[in-house]
Amino acid sequence: MVISKAVDKEYVHRHEDLTFTITVSNEGDGPADDVVVTDAISEYLEYIRLNTTQGTAVWDSGARLVMWTIGRLNPGEAVTLTITGRVIEIPSAELPKFIHNFAVVNFTDSPGPKESNETVTEVVYFAPGEIPEPSTMLLLGSGLLSLAGYAQLRLRRRRREE
Repeated sequence: MVISKAVDKEYVHRHEDLTFTITVSNEGDGPADDVVVTDAISEYLEYIRLNTTQGTAVWDSGARLVMWTIGRLNPGEAVTLTITGRVIEIPSAELPKFIHNFAVVNFTDSPGPKESNETVTEVVYFAPGEIPEPSTMLLLGSGLLSLAGYAQLRLRRRRREE
Protein backbone atom coordinates (compact mmCIF):
# COMPACT_ATOMS: atom_id res chain seq x y z
CA MET A 1 0.00 0.00 0.00
CA VAL A 2 1.39 3.38 -1.03
CA ILE A 3 -0.02 6.73 0.08
CA SER A 4 1.15 10.01 -1.38
CA LYS A 5 0.04 13.58 -1.04
CA ALA A 6 0.38 16.67 -3.19
CA VAL A 7 -0.56 20.31 -2.69
CA ASP A 8 -1.62 22.70 -5.44
CA LYS A 9 0.29 25.79 -4.20
CA GLU A 10 3.56 26.59 -2.51
CA TYR A 11 2.26 29.92 -1.20
CA VAL A 12 -1.28 31.02 -0.41
CA HIS A 13 -2.93 34.29 0.51
CA ARG A 14 -5.78 35.19 2.81
CA HIS A 15 -9.18 33.85 1.68
CA GLU A 16 -7.53 31.79 -1.07
CA ASP A 17 -8.37 28.10 -1.56
CA LEU A 18 -5.73 25.45 -0.96
CA THR A 19 -6.21 21.90 -2.28
CA PHE A 20 -4.50 18.74 -1.07
CA THR A 21 -4.69 15.57 -3.17
CA ILE A 22 -4.26 12.21 -1.45
CA THR A 23 -3.63 9.15 -3.61
CA VAL A 24 -3.73 5.63 -2.18
CA SER A 25 -2.60 2.76 -4.39
CA ASN A 26 -2.39 -0.96 -3.75
CA GLU A 27 0.91 -2.17 -5.13
CA GLY A 28 0.62 -5.53 -3.39
CA ASP A 29 -0.37 -8.94 -4.74
CA GLY A 30 -3.71 -9.19 -2.96
CA PRO A 31 -6.62 -6.94 -2.10
CA ALA A 32 -6.42 -4.59 0.87
CA ASP A 33 -9.58 -4.62 2.98
CA ASP A 34 -11.04 -2.01 5.32
CA VAL A 35 -8.79 0.74 3.96
CA VAL A 36 -9.23 3.96 5.94
CA VAL A 37 -7.31 7.22 5.59
CA THR A 38 -7.26 9.93 8.25
CA ASP A 39 -5.99 13.45 7.70
CA ALA A 40 -5.69 16.14 10.39
CA ILE A 41 -6.57 19.55 8.90
CA SER A 42 -4.73 22.73 9.88
CA GLU A 43 -6.48 25.31 12.04
CA TYR A 44 -5.60 27.88 9.35
CA LEU A 45 -8.15 26.37 6.94
CA GLU A 46 -11.94 26.68 6.94
CA TYR A 47 -14.85 25.71 4.63
CA ILE A 48 -13.46 22.23 4.04
CA ARG A 49 -14.76 20.51 0.89
CA LEU A 50 -14.11 16.87 -0.07
CA ASN A 51 -14.23 14.93 -3.32
CA THR A 52 -13.32 11.25 -3.71
CA THR A 53 -13.09 8.74 -6.54
CA GLN A 54 -14.09 5.86 -4.22
CA GLY A 55 -15.51 5.43 -0.76
CA THR A 56 -16.88 8.01 1.62
CA ALA A 57 -15.06 11.02 3.08
CA VAL A 58 -16.37 12.83 6.14
CA TRP A 59 -15.17 16.12 7.68
CA ASP A 60 -15.31 16.34 11.50
CA SER A 61 -14.97 20.07 12.15
CA GLY A 62 -14.72 19.62 15.94
CA ALA A 63 -11.77 17.24 15.73
CA ARG A 64 -10.49 18.96 12.54
CA LEU A 65 -10.14 15.53 10.97
CA VAL A 66 -11.06 14.04 7.60
CA MET A 67 -11.93 10.34 7.72
CA TRP A 68 -11.92 8.65 4.31
CA THR A 69 -13.34 5.13 4.27
CA ILE A 70 -12.22 3.47 1.03
CA GLY A 71 -13.18 -0.13 1.80
CA ARG A 72 -11.52 -2.70 -0.48
CA LEU A 73 -8.63 -1.74 -2.74
CA ASN A 74 -7.64 -4.35 -5.32
CA PRO A 75 -4.07 -4.90 -6.55
CA GLY A 76 -2.99 -2.18 -9.01
CA GLU A 77 -5.94 0.02 -8.07
CA ALA A 78 -5.48 3.66 -7.03
CA VAL A 79 -8.01 6.07 -5.55
CA THR A 80 -7.90 9.81 -4.91
CA LEU A 81 -9.32 12.25 -2.37
CA THR A 82 -9.12 16.01 -2.79
CA ILE A 83 -9.46 18.22 0.25
CA THR A 84 -10.01 21.93 -0.38
CA GLY A 85 -10.03 24.56 2.35
CA ARG A 86 -9.94 28.33 2.45
CA VAL A 87 -7.13 30.12 4.30
CA ILE A 88 -8.42 32.07 7.30
CA GLU A 89 -7.60 35.65 8.24
CA ILE A 90 -4.27 35.65 10.05
CA PRO A 91 -2.87 38.82 11.68
CA SER A 92 0.04 40.22 9.67
CA ALA A 93 2.27 40.19 12.74
CA GLU A 94 1.95 36.37 12.84
CA LEU A 95 2.98 35.83 9.21
CA PRO A 96 4.39 33.83 7.62
CA LYS A 97 2.56 30.73 8.83
CA PHE A 98 3.10 27.25 7.49
CA ILE A 99 0.31 24.79 6.83
CA HIS A 100 1.67 21.29 7.41
CA ASN A 101 -0.33 18.31 6.28
CA PHE A 102 0.06 14.56 6.02
CA ALA A 103 -2.32 11.62 5.97
CA VAL A 104 -2.27 8.14 7.49
CA VAL A 105 -3.69 4.96 5.94
CA ASN A 106 -4.69 1.82 7.83
CA PHE A 107 -6.07 -1.45 6.45
CA THR A 108 -6.74 -5.01 7.63
CA ASP A 109 -3.62 -7.14 8.08
CA SER A 110 -1.29 -4.15 7.86
CA PRO A 111 1.77 -4.20 10.12
CA GLY A 112 0.93 -0.63 11.16
CA PRO A 113 -0.25 2.68 9.79
CA LYS A 114 1.49 4.08 6.74
CA GLU A 115 2.04 7.84 6.58
CA SER A 116 2.01 9.96 3.46
CA ASN A 117 4.70 12.41 2.53
CA GLU A 118 4.22 15.72 4.33
CA THR A 119 3.18 18.71 2.29
CA VAL A 120 3.95 22.23 3.47
CA THR A 121 2.46 25.48 2.20
CA GLU A 122 3.49 28.92 3.40
CA VAL A 123 0.76 31.47 4.13
CA VAL A 124 1.88 34.91 3.03
CA TYR A 125 -0.14 37.98 2.15
CA PHE A 126 -0.16 41.71 2.43
CA ALA A 127 -2.38 43.34 4.99
CA PRO A 128 -5.16 45.57 3.68
CA GLY A 129 -3.72 48.94 2.77
CA GLU A 130 -0.22 47.71 2.02
CA ILE A 131 -0.90 47.22 -1.68
CA PRO A 132 -3.26 49.75 -3.25
CA GLU A 133 -6.04 48.73 -5.59
CA PRO A 134 -5.12 49.04 -9.29
CA SER A 135 -7.30 52.15 -9.72
CA THR A 136 -5.57 53.78 -6.74
CA MET A 137 -2.18 52.93 -8.18
CA LEU A 138 -3.22 54.61 -11.44
CA LEU A 139 -4.22 57.76 -9.55
CA LEU A 140 -1.03 57.66 -7.53
CA GLY A 141 0.99 57.19 -10.70
CA SER A 142 -0.63 60.14 -12.43
CA GLY A 143 -0.18 62.21 -9.28
CA LEU A 144 3.50 61.33 -9.16
CA LEU A 145 3.86 62.30 -12.81
CA SER A 146 2.26 65.65 -12.05
CA LEU A 147 4.56 66.12 -9.09
CA ALA A 148 7.60 65.27 -11.25
CA GLY A 149 6.42 67.78 -13.86
CA TYR A 150 5.97 70.45 -11.21
CA ALA A 151 9.47 69.79 -9.84
CA GLN A 152 10.93 70.03 -13.31
CA LEU A 153 9.22 73.41 -13.87
CA ARG A 154 10.59 74.71 -10.57
CA LEU A 155 14.11 73.63 -11.56
CA ARG A 156 13.83 75.42 -14.93
CA ARG A 157 12.58 78.58 -13.26
CA ARG A 158 15.38 78.47 -10.73
CA ARG A 159 17.98 78.05 -13.48
CA ARG A 160 16.56 81.06 -15.37
CA GLU A 161 16.69 83.19 -12.26
CA GLU A 162 20.35 82.33 -11.66
